[in-house]
Amino acid sequence: MPSFAAHVQSCKVLFAKWKLFRRAKLGYELALLGSVIVDLDEFGLLKKVHGRSRAFLDYLAEHDPKMVPLAVGMILHEELDKVIDEEYVHPNEAHAKELIAAHPELCNIEMGGHYLLDYALDCALIEKDPALLEDIERDR
Repeated sequence: MPSFAAHVQSCKVLFAKWKLFRRAKLGYELALLGSVIVDLDEFGLLKKVHGRSRAFLDYLAEHDPKMVPLAVGMILHEELDKVIDEEYVHPNEAHAKELIAAHPELCNIEMGGHYLLDYALDCALIEKDPALLEDIERDR
């Protein structure tokens, strides 16, 4: 399971710090949605999304400027992925894979270790800030 809470939380923090989008407005909601929509590629629901957010931003800027916040959220997702993967997931992935290998009846997928760490990060973030679920629920 990709780390949805980490993406929503990072957007909330950055938007507040940089005063980018006003909470509960369309731009804010679109950006939060964009921050998680990229991972639909991993589920096979959207094809060729991950890694193409900048091109999508350029397209929206020219053809539908009101939707630009969606692409901003997508770009923030990709940038945060780089940090999470390098600082948190990759250094711990081998250990997570060992844990999963001990219980093949629970999980037997290629990215299992990666997803376990993503899920653990989400759980920790939601435990620390339960209001994250309110933002996620509002974007459904």
